[in-house]
Amino acid sequence: MFIAVETSLSRGTVTVINEITYYSDGRGNVTVNGGTVTVTEWFYKYSGGNARFYGGTLNIGTSGSYEFMNYGNLYVVSGTVTVDKIANNSGGLIEHSGGTIEISEYYKEAATGCHYYGSGSAIFYFTWSSYIRLYGTGVTSYFNDVNIDDAYYIETGSTQDFDINGKFTISSGNSFDTNGRAMFVAGNWTNDGTFTHDNNTVTFDGGSAQTILGTATTSFYDVHITNSAGLNLNSSTNAKWDHEITFGSDVPAVET
Repeated sequence: MFIAVETSLSRGTVTVINEITYYSDGRGNVTVNGGTVTVTEWFYKYSGGNARFYGGTLNIGTSGSYEFMNYGNLYVVSGTVTVDKIANNSGGLIEHSGGTIEISEYYKEAATGCHYYGSGSAIFYFTWSSYIRLYGTGVTSYFNDVNIDDAYYIETGSTQDFDINGKFTISSGNSFDTNGRAMFVAGNWTNDGTFTHDNNTVTFDGGSAQTILGTATTSFYDVHITNSAGLNLNSSTNAKWDHEITFGSDVPAVET
């Protein structure tokens, strides 16, 4: 299915068998305010147009392992987007300010010119064993709330740090391996699974007091606390530092 006109959906259900492609000349804009859009295979979004989701549900790749391939602009304000894989390619922009994106395989970025920006109430769920590739130069991507719901790792060779402006959660029975890439976390840290630091640095840089939570012991390597409101360790949570912990200026001590 090829789209070269303004398209909108506010209710009901649309199912596209095979793939959907939005043209690159600016005419292929789509707005979803409600209802359900299901694409059984690929979803191509080329440059020059916008896809905006203000509600409802977008299901991509329901008939197998398929990809959302983005060269244009995707805005997720509310609702739910479920997809196997996201390839955010050169020129691709994903602004995620609300609702959820649920991915069951990889999220990867091209070498240059692509960004993911998470903010507001946005939640990104990683729900199947795979990798996160953070490539690119210039302004780095950043996430809001991140949930690790399977075994995930930062791909070796990624050039960006994992920047999370909200909460970071590893759910029970699941795992996350940094492959040595630095992490920045502005919300609470919850580990109910397994965290592998690979000698990385985790910086707690929130604007209000943060808390380390979870039923599993988190083994950090280097921890840097720049949050002047402090970092708390929940009384029922265990954490240890395999190397060192450092504090920024005007940062109070860790509280337990």
